[in-house]
Amino acid sequence: MRILASSSKTTTLAAHLLAADLVSISIDYTEATTTTTSSTSTSTTSTTLAGGPARRAAWIHGRPLPPAATFTPTGKDAQIANAGYVTYNFGAETASTIGTDATYVFRMLLAFDISSLTGKTVTGCRLTIQTGSSNPGTGTTGTIYRITRSDWVEGAGTGTPVAGATWNDYDGSTWTTPGSDYDGSTPTPVSFTPPVGAAVFYEFPDISAFCQDAITSRSGSLDLLIRQDTETLGAHAFNMRTKESATTSTKPKLVVTIPIANKDMDMIARISIVIFLLGMAAPVWAKNISAATRAQVILALKEYCARSAPTSGMIGGLIRHMSGNAW
Repeated sequence: MRILASSSKTTTLAAHLLAADLVSISIDYTEATTTTTSSTSTSTTSTTLAGGPARRAAWIHGRPLPPAATFTPTGKDAQIANAGYVTYNFGAETASTIGTDATYVFRMLLAFDISSLTGKTVTGCRLTIQTGSSNPGTGTTGTIYRITRSDWVEGAGTGTPVAGATWNDYDGSTWTTPGSDYDGSTPTPVSFTPPVGAAVFYEFPDISAFCQDAITSRSGSLDLLIRQDTETLGAHAFNMRTKESATTSTKPKLVVTIPIANKDMDMIARISIVIFLLGMAAPVWAKNISAATRAQVILALKEYCARSAPTSGMIGGLIRHMSGNAW
């Protein structure tokens, strides 16, 4: 656990917990006091808590949000296209197309390395993208499939005939079936309704089965093909930003959620108490804690007492102290 404090009335508290039953939990709490002074020397003070009310409350109550690991494509995402582009690579493009236009069919290949989750049980797996321009045809749907090989190469092309994945090849060698080799049954493909609108974030339906399959059977290599079901030529396409996007927040993101063991919840509750005990020793921080936050802390301590009888006397005294006017 690391405690950072400064004379600028900002205290940042962070705890990083590694345990056998989870990958990692990162807890951050910031209570910052900002004073602004006008020309008439009237000052106003505001307090900001980082992480948002939901995450803050979850942390204070010793019940963190389900631990999640976030991934971006690990060196591999590439659009492929048919017809006149069957030997062209798009691996370095900052945006890719999924669907069709008047001339071509476009599909998207993505790969994530989630080997750090080996041995874990997945309870949620969400893929989020940001669209570029988007105009799916009426009634179109799409599907996510598992690519059956992980040795396809992204390439550095921008719609040019260079080495890398194309409609015909995966690394200079041909796919068994042009357009990439994918499994139509394992895991069960996931259907989606294509996003509509420009520069909007879109979350595909849950793909937990794909993530669990990658962890259990593919050494953590998650290789996905995204295509539209209707690939007759026409304006049935949407665009998405790739990992080459200059803006980090617009790159594809995979968030994998795993369960947390009860013992870890108890450990986090204890960390919470230690942090607030230390906080009481920092008068600058203590004076600026809000009444609402203090109430949440008291509730967290009460809940902990109910689970930890041997320390309930000491914690009870702390609750009484916090409930009074000492703060």
